Amino acid sequence: MVTDRWGYAPVGAWGRPELYDLEADPLAETDVAAKHPALLRDLHAAFLDHLVAHGASEAFLSLWQDAPDENAGGGIWAIDYPKETI
Repeated sequence: MVTDRWGYAPVGAWGRPELYDLEADPLAETDVAAKHPALLRDLHAAFLDHLVAHGASEAFLSLWQDAPDENAGGGIWAIDYPKETI
């Protein structure tokens, strides 16, 4: 999700939310989520509002209800696939 200034990914490369200051970092190379926890929560709420506005099902919304935790060790939405499925 992109605003005038921020780029927000609810699930980044490591299963954690990522946040980029696109004014200072237009190529989104430096994740600044840990420095802006309140903004991360606000953008996640806007993300949920967007899903609701576009008719996301309750089952789908339930996957995203928890606010992101930028300090989660393995990523709050990371999925561990069994090796045989990869």
